[in-house]
Amino acid sequence: MRILPTNKTHIRGRKTLAALDIQLQELLRRIDYLERMARENSLDPPYSPNSKREKGRPRHIEREELEGRAQSLIIWMEDNWPEISRGLNIAQSEQQVAEVFNRKWRGNYISDAPFFSEPGRFAGDCLKFIRGKKYRGNPRNLAAAMAGLPEISARTSFNRCAAFAAKCHPVGFRAYRDYLRRKFHDRFRKLIAASTTEEVEEILGGSRSKDAVLLYLIENAAKVLYWLECGIPGNSHMYDQPEFVINKFGNEP
Repeated sequence: MRILPTNKTHIRGRKTLAALDIQLQELLRRIDYLERMARENSLDPPYSPNSKREKGRPRHIEREELEGRAQSLIIWMEDNWPEISRGLNIAQSEQQVAEVFNRKWRGNYISDAPFFSEPGRFAGDCLKFIRGKKYRGNPRNLAAAMAGLPEISARTSFNRCAAFAAKCHPVGFRAYRDYLRRKFHDRFRKLIAASTTEEVEEILGGSRSKDAVLLYLIENAAKVLYWLECGIPGNSHMYDQPEFVINKFGNEP
């Protein structure tokens, strides 16, 4: 005959389960806290958590290395942005994106970013990003997204580099034309019709904008027309010939 447990046994069992449940909840809370702290401090947890990252892709890259990659990509992209942007604007496939970057660029560049040395390898990531909302035709946004590949996703790389990329150094002057077209379209249309420094000063001088790039152009109004011409696709050779500037605009580069 089966002997039923006493009421005291029931009560003791319920207390034991309740205590275990409390301990479990406390452990889960501590694990959640430690994971959150690890993410906020860019640390890897001591195990492999479930993740949406691509399989086989390392989980981390140091902030200093990531920002160094982003800066070198920005310099390279802005120095060649007229040609790069024109190619990306019409690219419809990964192959076409790869063709945009697999060409001989003017100047000598040094970059540890894998995207710089093997852009075709990441053409799919690049195509997906430029089709998204965060690209906005901005070379710095693209550089920020590509800097972390392949260690982290383009989205994570962009989120970590975006603020840095916006402030890291002055815009390359071959990218001024595109910058003005994107952010100050009305003034850009007037500037490309201008022919003298006086006209440039008048067009830019009435602005109350605190935009650092626009303020810099105002301070260097004598060079603006030259920089705008350098930003036309195919004119990458111009700033290798200082006499061109003196002869055409009466100003040194």
